[in-house]
Amino acid sequence: GLPLLSAFLPHLAAQDVWSHDALFALAKSHAESAGIKIGALMAPVRVAITGATGAPSMFEVMALLGKQESLARLARATSRS
Repeated sequence: GLPLLSAFLPHLAAQDVWSHDALFALAKSHAESAGIKIGALMAPVRVAITGATGAPSMFEVMALLGKQESLARLARATSRS
């Protein structure tokens, strides 16, 4: 999970539009290019953002939290290793 999260973080940081649809499109594109399913990518994102394995749509949660807070939570999760 951590390598997937670490590889995805720079793409999120470069994302200008921080909405459900834009984040979903970015995650889908990244997952496809990495040869994985979107669920495999979003599972570590979910844990990093919410601290839980089950939560509402991560794209909605990230849009509500905003880019700065979402990236801060993801950065904290990747720096723990």
